[in-house]
Amino acid sequence: MAEALTESSEDNHPSTKPLAILVVGLSLLPLGLFVFSLLGRYFFLAELVGNFRAQILVMLIPFPIVLWILGRWKWGSVLAIATVGAMIGVVSTFLPGYQPAAGPKTLRLMSFNVFDQNQDADSVALRVREEDPDVLTILEFSNHWAGIFEQFHDKYPYRVLEPRWHGFGIAVFSKYPLEETEVYALTKKTTDNPCIATTIKFGNQTLRMVGIHVLSPTNIFRLRLRNKQLDELAQILDRSDEPTIVMGDFNCTPWSPYLRDFLNATGYRDSRQGFGYQPSWYAYSRLLLIPIDHAFVSNQVHIHDRYICKAAGSDHLPLVVDASVTEKQKP
Repeated sequence: MAEALTESSEDNHPSTKPLAILVVGLSLLPLGLFVFSLLGRYFFLAELVGNFRAQILVMLIPFPIVLWILGRWKWGSVLAIATVGAMIGVVSTFLPGYQPAAGPKTLRLMSFNVFDQNQDADSVALRVREEDPDVLTILEFSNHWAGIFEQFHDKYPYRVLEPRWHGFGIAVFSKYPLEETEVYALTKKTTDNPCIATTIKFGNQTLRMVGIHVLSPTNIFRLRLRNKQLDELAQILDRSDEPTIVMGDFNCTPWSPYLRDFLNATGYRDSRQGFGYQPSWYAYSRLLLIPIDHAFVSNQVHIHDRYICKAAGSDHLPLVVDASVTEKQKP
């Protein structure tokens, strides 16, 4: 009797063994993808796979549950551990995070990669009017888009325009004065990627805003350039101790080891924390949506709200952040 009681529970379900073997075999795909995605620092393809952490999570979730139901506790527990690991940066973003004290006045900022080949300019303009941001950053700002956005010049009297014929032009439109504006050229010996840094003066407060669009890592060469651009951006941010928000298309997700390096170097935090997963690209397919448009903030910035808007013809969805600046303590 004692021997019978100590037998593995997995041996007590011989009728489920073929099904369990099948389930384990099927689980190897998402498990393998998850483990491989952790090697993004060493393999170009692994970083690309890591972008789809939420999709991998959805694939993983059923397997530990099914295996536990079948009485296969050991393998089910292994998959459960992997599932919990995959939740980091997906489910965990719904949990509240650190926030400094809110400031007296809220500023609405919007970042939108409009896609230079987007033919639906009316939807883009409608989305801007609906959200009515105080500060608007437009990415993939070509001469074509410069003409379209002339309709907003009265609404946004303060502007910094850096149109390009290719997909890396950028523009900032503001209802409030822009001061100490600088346009940086990222990896200027190799690419033409302008980055705009400017100080927004609203009420008695100021907020440094940096608009960015780095290269997409479609091959190893571009991956290295993108990572170098992230390093250069960290150096730009390090030149100022003002309350700062950096927004734009980073062409990598929070699971990129290089984006983690950037956040560690700057000490900035992800504005998604407490507001959810919020994927922004590829807008043409809900199944492939991943978060590559970001807003990272310094410790003096309080995030009141953050959300992704409806599509407007682009492969990116617009990002909106409501933020305020913590008041300095009087001595």
